[in-house]
Amino acid sequence: MSSKTKRLVILTPAFPATESEENWVHSLQLFLHSVKRLFPEIEVIVMSFIYPHNISNYQWNGTEVFSFDGMSYRKYKRALLWGKIWKKLSEINKQKKITTILSIWCGECALVGKYFGKRNSIKHFAW
Repeated sequence: MSSKTKRLVILTPAFPATESEENWVHSLQLFLHSVKRLFPEIEVIVMSFIYPHNISNYQWNGTEVFSFDGMSYRKYKRALLWGKIWKKLSEINKQKKITTILSIWCGECALVGKYFGKRNSIKHFAW
């Protein structure tokens, strides 16, 4: 992919583990399908904080997804989860240059997205 490719990183608490989970976070699935159909030049990367309940990197309908199994990080260990996500965001930004960050829900996703975007001069939006 060229350096002119725009990249959208979506930070979300949950995302389907497989393509067959059609009713899981249905609005986000519809949004992703629409973005891919209307703007095929945009590369979308999804980072899921809590679900699926495993740490993995997989493809969902042509979209790269990173899951972090946030349920294993309770209370004070939550900052460790945010650190792992920050580290992965840094790796992606170094390799591919993130254009925009979209946080789903105004919680920990927006917290990480806002400060990572601010630190790296990346546009951040919260939904």
